[in-house]
Amino acid sequence: MTASLVRPVAGADIGAIAQIFQTQLRKSAEPASAALTDYLDQLFVSGPFADPSLPSLVYQRDDGTVAGFLGVTAQPFVLDDKPITAAVCGALMVDGHERDPLAGARLLKAFLAGGQDVSLSETAGDATLTMWRQLQGGVLTRHSLDWVRVIRPGGFAIETMARRVGALRALAPVAGLVDRRMTRGGSERGLRWAALADDFRIAGGVAIEPVSLADFAAQIRRFTDSFPIQRHWSDSALQQVLADLQHKSDYGALRICMVRARGGATLGCFIYYHRPGATARVLDVLASPERAGIVLDCLLRDAADQGAVAVRGRTTPATFDALLERRCLMFRHSASVVAARDPVLVERLKRGDAAFNGLVGERWSRLVGDAFA
Repeated sequence: MTASLVRPVAGADIGAIAQIFQTQLRKSAEPASAALTDYLDQLFVSGPFADPSLPSLVYQRDDGTVAGFLGVTAQPFVLDDKPITAAVCGALMVDGHERDPLAGARLLKAFLAGGQDVSLSETAGDATLTMWRQLQGGVLTRHSLDWVRVIRPGGFAIETMARRVGALRALAPVAGLVDRRMTRGGSERGLRWAALADDFRIAGGVAIEPVSLADFAAQIRRFTDSFPIQRHWSDSALQQVLADLQHKSDYGALRICMVRARGGATLGCFIYYHRPGATARVLDVLASPERAGIVLDCLLRDAADQGAVAVRGRTTPATFDALLERRCLMFRHSASVVAARDPVLVERLKRGDAAFNGLVGERWSRLVGDAFA
């Protein structure tokens, strides 16, 4: 009998991997769709983020069946004109964990032993985080918190409760009455703990300019290369990210806005998904620390105008202090983590010398937020 093993993924494995993804991560008993199967192949085997020298990994049982998977995307960086090979892992999953309790640890250990200069993830849950630390990895603390800013408290409460009891959506008219009272203009520039007042306006003549995906594509390298450790984009990788941004059916419509100063200079940009009466889901806020506050103000104003009841996103070092000042609720849903043989590189990533989370990481992919219908 052949012993169980961890090995690089092959194209023939994708059907089994898609079904594990469907049952373990999507919690569905339905067969995996062809759209999901094709996308997993593109992302981890055949597309621009797949690197044979940094392969995704499968756990194969002694009977030859594929029972576990760890997805890897290669995302190169540059520091002082020297290339840094980064491998970002996600979608760590095992079918029948009780039968193979060490399968996840074996997958993660094999990944961290790869040839990359730095290993990263932005979706490490509690179990993965425990294993990561045991294998000498660290946490990117200021990248690891989700934040929520309530805009309409009644609508937010109804949306939150209706996820468990759908009939509560019938209370929406009552929530509207509460919100009209809570969001009336008043003190503190309209920025309150529990609501965003109707008179909340942006100071300084700043303009919010919605832009197309094509217009944003012309700027993305500029935004993500403004760090000491720069993300090195190939044209094909950038095109896949831009294509994937358009497929987040669970979150709503995509909206991208630039923030312009009075003279026309670009101060930053934000990308989020929205539908009326729901929480807007922020993919990224791109701004320097000194401009993060005004860009976040523009995001909140714009999301309120689009009918959002709240805004939810992920912290970064550049936005962390500004989010605190805007009275955002913060909590850890999953952690952003790092491991590297060079401790100096780890420290530089921890202090925010590279763009990570959102457009650089995992959350841009269709695996986060798309139903693959």
